[in-house]
Amino acid sequence: MKWIGAYYSWTNKRVWGRIDRVFTNVLWYETMDYTQTHYLPSSLLDHNPLLIQFSSSPRPLARFHFCDMWTKHKDFGHITTSIPSTSANLPKLQQLKIYLDKLRPKLMKLNRHHFADLRTQQDAARLELTTLQSKMAEASGNAQLIKQEHDLKKEIH
Repeated sequence: MKWIGAYYSWTNKRVWGRIDRVFTNVLWYETMDYTQTHYLPSSLLDHNPLLIQFSSSPRPLARFHFCDMWTKHKDFGHITTSIPSTSANLPKLQQLKIYLDKLRPKLMKLNRHHFADLRTQQDAARLELTTLQSKMAEASGNAQLIKQEHDLKKEIH
């Protein structure tokens, strides 16, 4: 691995040597060739501490992941059909790319406004379900409560 800092990594105050090193394999070098070892000052130690630096690591490209839960939202159909069609003289694959590029920000907005707090929504739904089930225990056989429980379980899953 590339290195910076002091050349010698160990001393007993009479003899100096470079005995501490960082080794990598081919896979590491191919994927993270921007890393380097920094030989830090030894301070009170007889070995220099080694620091692996990722200083210039490239930021990975953001990826878009489609979430099936969006399809269950009441506005999903409108969002997907509200995007104007592209020029018909373009190749189909390019038309699809343009459509998806326009769709992505709309789905991200939907996600931010309706799905950003999934844990809170899940906790609230579970509390509603346990409250409903407590009512069902007091009024066994109540068809309306049974239907509400069925609908709520369906919504939670």
